[in-house]
Amino acid sequence: MLPWLHPGEAFNDEDYEREGGFSVVKRYRIDPDSHGFHDLLKSVSLHAGFVAVKTLKKIKDPKDPMYHHDWRKEVNLLLRFSGMQHPYLVTLLATFTKNDTNHLLFPCAEYDLDEFWEKKSGPLVEEGDIDLGHMQWVSEQIKGLTEALKFIHAPLRKDLDPSEMYGRHGDLKPENILWFASPTDKRGILVITDLGIAAVHREVSKSNIPNQDVPRTPGYRPPECDIKEGKISRAFDIWTIGCLFLEKACWLLGGDDMRSEFAEGRLQTYQVTGAVTPIFFDIQKSEESGKCVLMVKESVTEVCI
Repeated sequence: MLPWLHPGEAFNDEDYEREGGFSVVKRYRIDPDSHGFHDLLKSVSLHAGFVAVKTLKKIKDPKDPMYHHDWRKEVNLLLRFSGMQHPYLVTLLATFTKNDTNHLLFPCAEYDLDEFWEKKSGPLVEEGDIDLGHMQWVSEQIKGLTEALKFIHAPLRKDLDPSEMYGRHGDLKPENILWFASPTDKRGILVITDLGIAAVHREVSKSNIPNQDVPRTPGYRPPECDIKEGKISRAFDIWTIGCLFLEKACWLLGGDDMRSEFAEGRLQTYQVTGAVTPIFFDIQKSEESGKCVLMVKESVTEVCI
C-alpha cells in the first residue's frame, strides 16, 4: 500500500490530525494503483480518494496481555459491525502493527456530524420553497442510522456465539457519526463509527449491566448512569441517539444557530456534580412523594413540543 502522500500535502492545509483520549487520527492519500480497496469501497458507496489512519495510544504496556486483548476486541467488533454488514456503519479497510503500536485504516470522512451541522444549512432554514430532495435525504439518514443501531443491538446472524449475541455502542455522539462523500448520492452519507468501547452480551444479561465504570459521553448520557446501582442496557444508545435526533431537528429548522440556542437553554448546574452541564435531564423533587427523581429538562420538553 505504498507510497503514502503526506496528509498536509494531500489536503493542502493543516487540518489533518485529530487526537482523542485513546487515539490519534491522521489522513493520507494512497496511490490508487497501490491498494486493492476499490471494490470494497464501491460496495459501500464510498470514494477511494483518501484514508484515515487511527493510531491507538499505548495506554497500557504492550507487554500486558490486556493490551493485545483490547486491540483484538476492537478489531473483531469493527469486522462484525462494518459497512459490509450495514451501509451506515464504518468500514474497516486494514490493520497493521508497527513498533508495538496498533493502527486501523478506514475510508476518510470529510466531516463529523458536529462539523457538518456547522458548515451546512438545514433544508428548512431559508424561507421559500422546501427542498424536497434534501428533506428526503435527511429522512433516509435518520432511517439508516436507526437501522444500523438496531443491527448492533440485535444482528440477524445465526453464526454468533450466544454469549456475544447482542451489542451496544455506548458512545454515540456527533464526533462518532461521520459524513462521507458518496459516488451514489450527491448529498453524501452519515455513518456510525468508533466502536472502541462497544460491548456484546448474551440474552440474559443484555439489560442487566452495572453502570459502574461504564464509559459515557457526559452531554448525552442517560439518567440510569447517575442512579445508584443503576443498570445499563441497549436503551443507553436509544437515549443518546434520541438526543442527537432532537439536535438534528433544531438544525433542520434553524441551522447551527438554533442548535446552539438549544444547548445554551439546557445549561444549568447539575446537583450531583455541581458542574454546569447541557445534559438532557435533571434531578427534581417530586411533588407527590417528596423524593428526588430524574426528569427530562423542561427546556428539552419545550423543544419537543
